[in-house]
Amino acid sequence: MDHGLDSKIADIAASNTAALEVFEKLGIDYCCGGWRSLADACAAAGVPVGTALALLERTPAAPAAAESAPESLGSADLMRWIVEKHHRFVREASTRLTVLLAKSAAAHGAAHPEVAETASIFQSLERELSAHMLREEAILFPAFERLIAAPGGQAMAALTPPVRRMMEDHEDAGELLARMRSLTGGYAPPADACPTLTAAYQGLAAFERDLHVHIHLENNVLFPRFQRAS
Repeated sequence: MDHGLDSKIADIAASNTAALEVFEKLGIDYCCGGWRSLADACAAAGVPVGTALALLERTPAAPAAAESAPESLGSADLMRWIVEKHHRFVREASTRLTVLLAKSAAAHGAAHPEVAETASIFQSLERELSAHMLREEAILFPAFERLIAAPGGQAMAALTPPVRRMMEDHEDAGELLARMRSLTGGYAPPADACPTLTAAYQGLAAFERDLHVHIHLENNVLFPRFQRAS
């Protein structure tokens, strides 16, 4: 893939799903920080630009299958994909992780206070995401569906504030994820961790990865489509 230093991270991520694995590996923010250029994003992550370019050059072209490249879906199908795959994942994983983290905090909180703090942060994240997803499903996505049926710049202009609010929610979620990652040393369980804590940290790592993709699909793919149409 041919990417310049001035290419926006969002454009790279939206054009080639395989690039997301590179960004995850290097710790480059491709969801909330998609507005940055490749050069600036590498600098923010402390990654040599040459390393990122070399890895990106070796990524294959994005596959056509929706499972591998949901960016290729039409807007209505993409919204359904987000709800049925990512919203469902958040809800199901949150239920499981809340239990695991509560048990882990009770067992390890005295020796490892970061475990209890991580559990508390996750509770805040779960509450924010729950409200956020409900607003999307009840208000924003139905409004987008109406715009698909009857396009109009004036209607999209009315949706600009709620879209901005959704993106601000994404930034808040990203900050909470970053705090948990920092507290846990990249979700690395301590040497004396029980199986429950190990499972909780593994679950958090998977949760973070899914939420990064989830936010990317909204910030970098779905929302810009409607903004360009306004």
